Amino acid sequence: MRQYNAIKQQVPHALLFFRLGDFYELFFEDAVVAARELEITLTSRNKEKGAAIPMCGVPYHAAEGYIARLIQKGHRVAICDQMEDPAVAKKLVRREVTRVITPGTATDSLALRPHENNYLAAVSRLGNRAGVAYVDVSTGEFRVTEMEAAEVNAAIEQLGAREVLYPADLPLFGGEDQGARYLRTDLEEWIFSFDYADRTLRDHFHLLSLDGCGLANHEAAVGAAGAILHYLRETQRAALEHLDRPTHYDRSESMMLDAVTVRNLELVEPLFAGERTDATLLHVLDQTQTGMGGRLLRQRLLRPSLDRAEIEGRLDAGGELLQQTILRAELRKQLGGILDIERLLAKITMGTANPRDVLALGRSLGKIPALKGTFETGRAARLRDLHDRLDEVGEARDRILEAIADEPPINLADGGTIRAGFQADLDELRDLSRNGRQVIAQIEARERTRTGIQSLKVRFNNVFGYYIEISKANQHLAPADYERKQTLVNAERFTTPELKDYERKVLDAEDKILTLEKELFGEVRTFAAAHAQRIRATAAAIAEIDVTAALVELDALGAELSRAAEQTSGSPAAVAVACGQTLGGAHRFAGARQQYDDPENSMLDLVLRRRRGLPILLSVVYVEAARRAGIALDGVGLPGHFVVGHFGAEPPLLLDPFNGGARLEMDVSRQLLRPWSAHEIAMRMLNNLVGSYHRRGHLGAAIRAAALRLALPSDTAQRDTLQAELRAIQAQLN
Repeated sequence: MRQYNAIKQQVPHALLFFRLGDFYELFFEDAVVAARELEITLTSRNKEKGAAIPMCGVPYHAAEGYIARLIQKGHRVAICDQMEDPAVAKKLVRREVTRVITPGTATDSLALRPHENNYLAAVSRLGNRAGVAYVDVSTGEFRVTEMEAAEVNAAIEQLGAREVLYPADLPLFGGEDQGARYLRTDLEEWIFSFDYADRTLRDHFHLLSLDGCGLANHEAAVGAAGAILHYLRETQRAALEHLDRPTHYDRSESMMLDAVTVRNLELVEPLFAGERTDATLLHVLDQTQTGMGGRLLRQRLLRPSLDRAEIEGRLDAGGELLQQTILRAELRKQLGGILDIERLLAKITMGTANPRDVLALGRSLGKIPALKGTFETGRAARLRDLHDRLDEVGEARDRILEAIADEPPINLADGGTIRAGFQADLDELRDLSRNGRQVIAQIEARERTRTGIQSLKVRFNNVFGYYIEISKANQHLAPADYERKQTLVNAERFTTPELKDYERKVLDAEDKILTLEKELFGEVRTFAAAHAQRIRATAAAIAEIDVTAALVELDALGAELSRAAEQTSGSPAAVAVACGQTLGGAHRFAGARQQYDDPENSMLDLVLRRRRGLPILLSVVYVEAARRAGIALDGVGLPGHFVVGHFGAEPPLLLDPFNGGARLEMDVSRQLLRPWSAHEIAMRMLNNLVGSYHRRGHLGAAIRAAALRLALPSDTAQRDTLQAELRAIQAQLN
């Protein structure tokens, strides 16, 4: 326990997973907390000495799942591993903390959402200005900015960071307690100093100056970025070669959506905890095929671009793909075979990747040539740029696919990771291990012929190893080079120099195979990590291709919906069924045509209760973003149009999501294109719907629209008015 206590002092604020044989054990208060959170049995040791020590443990091979559960509940976990083989350790096995996992530094898939970033942020202050940096360790994204100190809380909440680093003796960012949303970690103030941070960043990224990262004259931002890198070095104890250089961004380049707007408009999360996520705009829009693409789409929804050139570049690429249905289908097919390269790369560079992770990266890189060939004739400037940015990284791909077996184990210690034929010494050891019986049979047959003793046997046991057994009646026929090993009642056991040499090889073969496989696997992993920046750049290009193709696919579905609406002559029921079949799958709406003839059971019900359909209301903020960027929309329709652009027919088509998908009056469509804020647009739409339903006597629909209206930001007087109107409608219904 002295060794445990000494190591625990290094990580006092983390739950220490202490490796003992095939288990990770926890002791004292750590055991009490872990047993409660993981719902496992709490035991104790040293009971007989009258000083029972609380204790619990989890199997080593299944630890990742338990660690992920603790991380999701906001705990830090320190991993203490055995640094030498217990069989050869002369005294106490040497143990060290190899990694500290926190909510902001988790990289295991069990602790992460595939289409959502896992941000670690840091905040530093210089005068009235504050620097904010954030990194996603699981992907390598690393960005920094500066703002007024008063804006920090809102920026951190909008970012959705899982963990935030602050100077310990600088309680400058007061306000509401954010503990429920992220873990606060205090670091010593000197870690945020400009001189230390500047040197740390330049040394790690091999730079002479940070000016090329856009950090000139941004000392607060440099301090925050340096604190993040310092923290990652202390906790991860790995190379971190996959991290991007910290890039400064100007917050004015995108429309800043405060957390209240994001929450009330249900852009990425449902308004109320526990509700299904298909209520959100992100759920409707996310047709991406890869984890990288899903995360990029989420970022674009939360930070709509105000850069005209950037928006028009996206529109041009989307417009070209929209016209090429076959190309788009092939592109999405190729994307479907690519796994999450960013997160696989992160695990490889940090030394936590298992054999299957490495093989998955190699196979995903193997898809790049076909993907690149799919749109090599693209005319749009953005598509040409994306084509050029796709780096096949052939050296890393070939090394991985040549070295790793087709079906490697998850655990390297299980053997079979390295492909047969990759390394001659390994093949020889495997032959020795697998063909042992055949070799023994050959030795036995040769010795029978040589001695003339047909009853001679070659056998093995754990005490004496390999031996030749001859009966007492035939022991006078034993050759002179036989060495006596054991005498039995009816037989004598011998060995020979050849048999001893073979025994040594066989007994050492399994250990040597595992040792050699670990060395070769480590070399392959290191070789792949050396190409981290090229692989990271390719992953970023794939993400943008995926988002573009996904939004265009949605826009193409929108065109189908527009045609369905035209063909139904405005019938709300038929359009509602068409909406469901186009976006939700026919199986959800088959035979449901009668359901939508009653406005009380209309698309409003789909949006607010079943959480299906077209939540156009949630998209109005992107119309506002386009207006601020100077983009004149031709019209508005499905949510995809707000991000990719509108490619539908004239005149503009806007379907009422609260009235069976019926076409809205044109004056309402024009209202969306007027220079109003997103809040004003949403409020006007809901006022229109509440009044319309109320006048027609559809009180249930009016109540649900009025309730949604209350979720929008409003002043006290306006809120009182809205609540009074809702109560009045409810009273009529009752």
